[in-house]
Order: sequence, then C-alpha cells, then structure tokens
Amino acid sequence: FYGAAAVPVAADATDANGLVSHALTGLPGAATSGLQHLVGSWSPAANNGDGPVTATFKACDVVGNCTSKPAAFALDRTPPVLSFAVTPPPYTNANTVTLTVSPADVGAGVTGIFGRRSGALTETVSATRNGNGTWSVTLPAVVDTSTTYFVWGVDAALPANSGLTVPVAPYLIKTDIRRDTVAPTVELLADSAGGSYRS
Repeated sequence: FYGAAAVPVAADATDANGLVSHALTGLPGAATSGLQHLVGSWSPAANNGDGPVTATFKACDVVGNCTSKPAAFALDRTPPVLSFAVTPPPYTNANTVTLTVSPADVGAGVTGIFGRRSGALTETVSATRNGNGTWSVTLPAVVDTSTTYFVWGVDAALPANSGLTVPVAPYLIKTDIRRDTVAPTVELLADSAGGSYRS
C-alpha cells in the first residue's frame, strides 16, 4: 500500500541472445530507465482514485519473443474515516473525558487513533483498541470551561495517511465538552405559606 509519495518500480530481465526492449505499462507518467535492470518511479496523478493498480513489465528479445509480468498493489492516499461510536456528553464533572470512535479504512488499514485538546497543539494521546473494533482515547478535562476535543486516525500506507493532514470531518472529528464541578445554588425564601426555595 502506498500513500502520497512516489511509488518505486524495478524489474530485471535476462535473455541469452540479448534484449531489445523492456518497458512498463499501466502506470501513466511513470519515469523509468534501463534495459536489463529497469528502475524508476511513479507519482500518481490527483485524479487517480484509491484502489487496486496493476503495473505490467514487458521484455522482448532480439527475435521478438516477449514476456509480460504484472505487479499488483493498492493505492491509498486517504486517512481513516472516523465516527463517534458513543455520542460524547456535552457536560462532565469527571477529571477526564473518554471518546470512543469507530474507524474505517478500506485501503491499508488502521494502525492507530489519537486525540488532543484545543490549545494543546503538541498533545498526542494514543487510543486503545477495544474488542468490538472501536477505539477509546482518554483526555484530561479542564476545570469549569468548555474544551474542544479532536480525534484522528493513521493508516498503514507508506507513508502513512493521517487525519491531521486532512483536518476536516470525517478524517478529523471534534466535540465540545464542558467540565462542570459547581453544584446548584439553593436559596431559602420565606413567605406567608411558611417558606419556599429557589435554585
């Protein structure tokens, strides 16, 4: 599986009477050089969709005998897609916030889920994979203020695709949670009936 980087290509061909050609097809725009040892790279165009790709190496000898060999791989330039498996609460009185997400990556697969708080740009907290396929990340809750929490995923492509490089939903998802540790205020009021209260 490959991410946004150029895909390296290489193949060796030999013939006792000599080669006249060795070419690569199936990767439009690929740059190659060499006859017996063909090497090069392919940078997928922006309109190349993710999915299976087949490169075909074809070598021919001096009398016209040719051999073709395909090489299949998958192109993956999309970070994991995330959704909240459990709806985050808008309020909490706990010291931490646990966010549980469901990831999906039809290409290289998910290797990690991470979270951070707004204002903590260098914070990267790893999530734990649960038995049902969801991932949970626990982050600090800030006392008596509303905090935005971000969650993103990373896949196994080379190089890896991260939701941080595509910082929009569903690749990077967020939620606002306020930590409230202040109890309601109750005030007793006297009246003709003997008393009442308001909070």
